[in-house]
Amino acid sequence: MNIIDIKELSVAGYEKRALNVFFENAFGKARSIVLEPNGSIPSCKMEWHVLFSVVEGEVVIQSDGASFPLHEGQVFSSEPTTLSMTSEKGARLLGVQIRVKA
Repeated sequence: MNIIDIKELSVAGYEKRALNVFFENAFGKARSIVLEPNGSIPSCKMEWHVLFSVVEGEVVIQSDGASFPLHEGQVFSSEPTTLSMTSEKGARLLGVQIRVKA
């Protein structure tokens, strides 16, 4: 059992995002994500279900051609999709991928 303070985790940039994973097993993984002001995450295909919770700041998620503004305290959930993310002011998020057996 662990207690993790998302606001206190050090976070590597997108290129080294694998370092941000703090939990992983066969059914999913969780990572901390930080976007600097005017930062972005390029389009990526998510093969699992995803949850993004904004801990601080705000982001805009682009998923399958639609835009979803997400503010502090809100959660975005989706089945497998292709998505990208931008933040004008910067943000810290919790990202969770969940594998669902068919």
